Amino acid sequence: RLFLFGILSYYITDILWGLLNRPGLSLLLYGDTVVYFLSMALTVLFWSRYVVLYLEDSSGFALWLLRAGNVFFLFQVVAVGMNFFRPIFFRLDETGAYHAGPVRYAALVIQILLFLLTAAVFCLIGLSFGRRFFAVQTENAVIVRYGGDYLHVVMGISIFLYAQVAMERLLQSVGRTDKSMIIQLTGAAVNIVLDPLFIFGYAGFPRLEVMGAAIATVIGQGIAAAVGVFLNLKYNPVLRDSFRMVGFRGRIAADIYRIAYPSILMQSIGSLTTFCMNQILLGFTEAATAVYGVYFKLQSFIFMPVFGLNNAMVPIISYNYGAGRMDRVRRTYRTAIAAAVSFMALGTVVFMAIPALLIGIFNPSDEMLSIGIRAMRIIAIHFPFAGFSIIAGSVCQSIGNPFHSLLISVCRQVLVLLPVAFLFSLTGVLDNVWLAFPAAELVSFTLSFFFLRKTIRGALAKFHAE
Repeated sequence: RLFLFGILSYYITDILWGLLNRPGLSLLLYGDTVVYFLSMALTVLFWSRYVVLYLEDSSGFALWLLRAGNVFFLFQVVAVGMNFFRPIFFRLDETGAYHAGPVRYAALVIQILLFLLTAAVFCLIGLSFGRRFFAVQTENAVIVRYGGDYLHVVMGISIFLYAQVAMERLLQSVGRTDKSMIIQLTGAAVNIVLDPLFIFGYAGFPRLEVMGAAIATVIGQGIAAAVGVFLNLKYNPVLRDSFRMVGFRGRIAADIYRIAYPSILMQSIGSLTTFCMNQILLGFTEAATAVYGVYFKLQSFIFMPVFGLNNAMVPIISYNYGAGRMDRVRRTYRTAIAAAVSFMALGTVVFMAIPALLIGIFNPSDEMLSIGIRAMRIIAIHFPFAGFSIIAGSVCQSIGNPFHSLLISVCRQVLVLLPVAFLFSLTGVLDNVWLAFPAAELVSFTLSFFFLRKTIRGALAKFHAE
């Protein structure tokens, strides 16, 4: 509870900082900044205690973490107190502009080290409970063993994935989506080549089965990340021309997370939805969960081109919105919506026409094929609506309304889909569960249309006022 209060005070002072960062409010801004850093110190202190209590740990690590939290708290409080007499932590110049001092950067380094260390500990916990995650969803010992092996490798060496995604987004931010695609293709190609070598032990490689697939994935991500670094240094003018200026800026990082948190939550929500849907479907038959897994693999071929179109659209809209060219913004998102809906409609036709052929790729049992044919035809109804919602949500995010994008995604994947799927499962008819997908998408489509209209009207009103 104290940890949550610390976080709350931290964010309240941070919000006030943005409101008070105006000419003539330097005294109030200085006071808020002092409270901001003190609340930060309290948050770290309470956080270290929370981690130890949560893990129920009394080892040397727990003792070290508690001491580190106390030391950081005392360090920051003393530094803030000394700052009244000598600006070693921060200062405000004559214009009221904020400038960080050397001690602030030292405190930042301490924070980063603390959080990185604890993140590593939680990563080890995740690795340790990888098999338990699968055991909750199935009693099949083979699936539990293989799934645990895969998670151990992929989670333990996930740093390459983060690096790869960061390099892709840096290139996309300057409009070099073609180079971003090269990074993705590199990772995919390396993975495809290495998969049979590590899985089946071809060409003298050891036969590692599912763990081999995980190793191939991690190697592909590592090579893709290296290619991303090279392409950024060569083709990203912002990074290449101002590489020496690259560094951590707290306020800029906060703005990045403010815009990006819908995407972060959307990725997390997808995993939560899959887990919960598997629990609902297991109430019928294990074959239903297999069909759900097959659906996700097949729908990627329909959704991925739309996501690619979406990634190309975002910088175009952002640049033109910043330049005040709302005519180009409108033309861009209308073209993107038309293309996305058309492609998704084609996907609906394919899923409706040849579901047996699509599922047949995965060597299904008779039960799985029977369930899958009906499921594919029911779920595919929502594809065109999903195309509109995806584009509309990203338009809102590009113009600076990330909450709208988040709400659309949450409704699609959690607030409507899971409750409706659970309620329909109570009928005892499996086909009714699949109807939850079109129902959720219809609600998402309605919200997307409303939010898109509101966002565009707000943007137009802003430019007319200026």
